[in-house]
Amino acid sequence: MQRLEQQKLRTKSSGESCQHLLHVKEECPLEQERKLSELREVMEAEMRTQLRRQAAAHTDHVQDVLKVLSSKMLEQETHYSQLSQEQLDNFTLDMNTVTEGRQEARDSHVVAEEQVCKVTSSGSLWSSATL
Repeated sequence: MQRLEQQKLRTKSSGESCQHLLHVKEECPLEQERKLSELREVMEAEMRTQLRRQAAAHTDHVQDVLKVLSSKMLEQETHYSQLSQEQLDNFTLDMNTVTEGRQEARDSHVVAEEQVCKVTSSGSLWSSATL
């Protein structure tokens, strides 16, 4: 009888063990899914952090590039402004030289005309004196 009771106890305990194993077997995928979900959340948070860092680094790089380009454009603008001013100065100098040349030519013509008039007047005086 004792054997029978021991057998029943064993059967009962193995049944309970089986039920416990079945229960653990059912919980195991749920626990795995929960752990995977937590891991996924952690990884996504790390990815968002990394993306924010990359975006900040990219923004800094773009700002640096824009500063360099702006500086180069300012240098070129200054250079072209100086060239334009030099060309304008040279043109003004050339125009002043041409204007002075024309004035000198006019003055020379006026002097020449006056001399021609004097010569013509004195020639007519000379010719009237010889008559």
